[in-house]
Amino acid sequence: MRRRINLYLRLLLSFVVISPCCIQAEEPVSSSCGVENCHGLTVKCGPHPVEACSMMYELGDKCRQHVRCETVEGKCVALESEEFHKCRTCVEQCRKKESPDDPAKVFSCEAECK
Repeated sequence: MRRRINLYLRLLLSFVVISPCCIQAEEPVSSSCGVENCHGLTVKCGPHPVEACSMMYELGDKCRQHVRCETVEGKCVALESEEFHKCRTCVEQCRKKESPDDPAKVFSCEAECK
């Protein structure tokens, strides 16, 4: 019986020692950093990331996979890879090259962008 009580006391003490309620951070917890908009070539990063996006597709959405949001020197910023810049340039050329009156051609052109 005494061993069982000692075991319970150890468990209780270990919970109190490591419980998150008992730990105080010296600095305030930093806010999250994530994508705040869902579509298009302009990726906005900030402390309020979107939880869900619509199924709507906009020109350039395929390029967004090459951008990530990170906290740099205390600010939430978009880090655009070389692949993103190549993809964006291609999509922008498609917009200029194809007639805006025929969205199917613009999207067909964009499908070739990598």
